[in-house]
Amino acid sequence: MYTEHLWQVREFIMWCFRVITAAMISVCLISVSHAQIKSGYGYVEEVYLMPDEALVPAKLDTGAGVSSVSADNIQVYKKDDKQYVRFELVYKTQKGKAAKIDYDLPLKGEMHIKNRAGESDDQSKYTRRFVVTMPICFDGKIYQVEANLTDRQDFLYPVLLGRRALNKMNVVVDPGQRRTFTPVKCVFKEQNATQVKQEIENTTKAEPQAVTSTAKSVSK
Repeated sequence: MYTEHLWQVREFIMWCFRVITAAMISVCLISVSHAQIKSGYGYVEEVYLMPDEALVPAKLDTGAGVSSVSADNIQVYKKDDKQYVRFELVYKTQKGKAAKIDYDLPLKGEMHIKNRAGESDDQSKYTRRFVVTMPICFDGKIYQVEANLTDRQDFLYPVLLGRRALNKMNVVVDPGQRRTFTPVKCVFKEQNATQVKQEIENTTKAEPQAVTSTAKSVSK
């Protein structure tokens, strides 16, 4: 009888151990799963263009591979045997007034976007766009975003963030939502400005390359 009682106690202790172990494993798996879930955002969010801290609406477009920014008066030139591009980014302030930012950035390369039927006035099959890397503040953090330059003044949003940028930002898009967070300015101190400039130049050390991309749609 005494031996049988000890055996029952032993079985009960082992059962408790298995239950506790299973519960701990479940908690750990749930924690890891939550850690890997990306942050959800709306298809339109507001971003700060750095270092000017200009607040503009951006469209988060999973249908576009590369991001785009509105650019006017684009000028490519050489300096110290490197290619640079000057351009103006035109946008509207929150009060509806027209404003612009002057950029002077290293030229990363070129893209050739396939035109849709009737999209271009000339007979060219592709439209050439210059590509740069520029700092954009998204939800309180600065990202170096690769973007092509195109005139988006007739579009609703001066900035379009494509899949590459969205993956770098580790976000997913909920097409049923928009403006899901209150924009937070990024800290952009003088020492950070030097670091950002170095990061941009490091991404442009390679010779500019032409990339062919097929545009499935025109996003506004």
